[in-house]
Parts: sequence; structure tokens; C-alpha cells
Amino acid sequence: MFRKKNYIIILVSVLTLTVIISLPGSISSRLKLIAGSIFIPIFGISSTLDKTGEKLSNIIIPEEDIHLKLKKLEEENQRLKIQIMQFQTVLEENRLLRSNLNWQARSPWKLKAANVVAREPSMWWKGVHIDIGTKDGIRPNLPVITTDGLVGRIEECGYTRSIVVLLGDPKCRVSVVVPEAKDCGIIAPSQAGFFNGKYVDLMYLTRGNELKPGQAVYTSGLGNIFPEGIYVGRIVDIRSADGLYLEARVQIGANLNSLNVVWVMLR
Repeated sequence: MFRKKNYIIILVSVLTLTVIISLPGSISSRLKLIAGSIFIPIFGISSTLDKTGEKLSNIIIPEEDIHLKLKKLEEENQRLKIQIMQFQTVLEENRLLRSNLNWQARSPWKLKAANVVAREPSMWWKGVHIDIGTKDGIRPNLPVITTDGLVGRIEECGYTRSIVVLLGDPKCRVSVVVPEAKDCGIIAPSQAGFFNGKYVDLMYLTRGNELKPGQAVYTSGLGNIFPEGIYVGRIVDIRSADGLYLEARVQIGANLNSLNVVWVMLR
């Protein structure tokens, strides 16, 4: 496009100069000055436009290249997000490990850490499998806890694995105390229906004691299995039972639905 214009301009210029040369000297010299003042800027503009067109053609990027670069940027963005997620997981695991280790150092009991490696899908609320056994000094009836409170007790032991029966199972009854009310009772499975891993019943509480929702429940030390002072949970509500005793619903402190690391209390 620009080249065609150049040819036209050159042709016009040549014809004009031919006419000017054929004119008398005085008129020719004046016309030469006028023509120079007109055509020289035109030639400069034409040259500038050519150069600008070349620069613009170099700047324009094909559409396929743009899509390819966008795809690479999206892939890199996804990769960075995954790395951030991995780093966050590592930081959270590190935080939990530090918390557990510090808690173990403050605990008066001798503890052995264990990972939860399995649980029965159809009976998840009854027990879990952990990755330590008799080779680690584990034996039946040892208490199992987390930093949030009592979990249950060891029911069966293998050489490298053990089964933990959880609170809420009929085979895991616990003698407890409510210090604020100065009363004792027994932790039993919830009578409200299917156990959901959050609540158990506190049975055989004495009438007349100042039982209130929110009061903490701890193991009493009776029964020769669970030592005194392990946190169990807090009272949610209280109800009458047969006119002789009171019963309370207790929210368990430990989250039995998402156990990952537990601690076995060694004798």
C-alpha cells in the first residue's frame, strides 16, 4: 500500500520537475523552491510511514502464539496453587506435631504415639486400628487419648497392630467424676439413638447435686483401667432417670470421627 503511493508520488515529482526545467530560468528557480518545500516533507512522511508499518508488523503476535502463552501461564498458575496447598499441608502437620510433642512433654503420663491406619466402614464408631502392638509394649486395656481428651482403650493386640475400642461402645464403660458438682457416674452409650461420635450418656448421677450444662467431666480413677484426671468432655443437658438418679448427655472432647494420631498410656 505504502509502496504504491511512493510510486505515484515519484511519478508526479518527475513530471513536475520536467515541466519546471523547461520553463525560463527565473520562473524555474522559483518553482524549484516551491516544489522542494512541498515534496521533501512528503518524501519524509512516506518514509516514516513505511518504517512505522514495519514496526507494527513486528509487534503484532499471531493468535495461536497468544493462546499458547495463555495456556502455559494457566498451567504454571495451577502448578503454583498445588505447591502452595502442599506447603500449607506440611505446615499444618508440622504445627500439629509440635503441639503433640509439647503436650507430651507436659503430660504426667508415659505415652506412646500411634497412627490410626484403619477403621471398619460399617462399624466406624466402635473401633480403630493403630500401627503399634506388643513389640512396642502395648497390651489390652491400656487407655488411649488425644490432646483433646479420652478416646477409648486397647481391646486386642497383635505384634505390630492393635484395635482400640472407642467411647460410645458398650464395651468401653468409664467411671467419671464431675468436679464442680462433686458427683460421680458411668459413661455409657448414648440412648438417643445411633451413636454419631459426638455424644455419650453419663449415668447414675446423684439427685440434689449442682449439675449444670457446661461442667467438665474427667475420669475418676476407679476401675483400674483409666487413671484419674483424663478429660472426657462437657455436660450438654440433664434429665431425670427412674426418679432415683439423674442422667446427663456429654459431648466428647476428642473428635472420634477424624482420628489420625492417638496416644497410648503405658503403665
